[in-house]
Amino acid sequence: MRTGILGYKGRVVYRPAAPVNSWLDELASLPKTEFFKVLAERMDREIHRGYELFPCNYVALDELSGKRQHADHYTAADKQRFDDYLQGQLAKIQLADKDEPFLRERILTMYANPVINKQKADGEDLP
Repeated sequence: MRTGILGYKGRVVYRPAAPVNSWLDELASLPKTEFFKVLAERMDREIHRGYELFPCNYVALDELSGKRQHADHYTAADKQRFDDYLQGQLAKIQLADKDEPFLRERILTMYANPVINKQKADGEDLP
C-alpha cells in the first residue's frame, strides 16, 4: 500500500471538476440518506468524466473482452509495452501456487475500469 501511495505513478493528469458547492443546492431538498447517496454518485461521475485515458487502459479492456474494439486508441508497440509491463508485475508476486490467470484478470480489470467508468459517466453505450 505504501508503494502504491508514495511510489512512481508514471503519467498522471490532474483535472479538477466544478466545486461541489456549485451544485450542492440542487440536492438540498432531498432526504438526508438520499442526499448523501446522490452526492456520492455525482462526485464519482464528475471524477470519471475527468479521467485521462491512456493506451494501457484500452489495451486492458480489449484483452479482457478478447476483442480489438478499442484498437484505434493504441498501437502494436503500446500493446507490447503494456503486455511486458503486465508480465513484470505478475513476476513480482511471490506466492506459492499463485493463480496467474486470476491475478492477470484482476490487473487487467484495474486498468480497464477507468474506460468503463468514463464511458458510463459520458453516457456512452458499453460493449
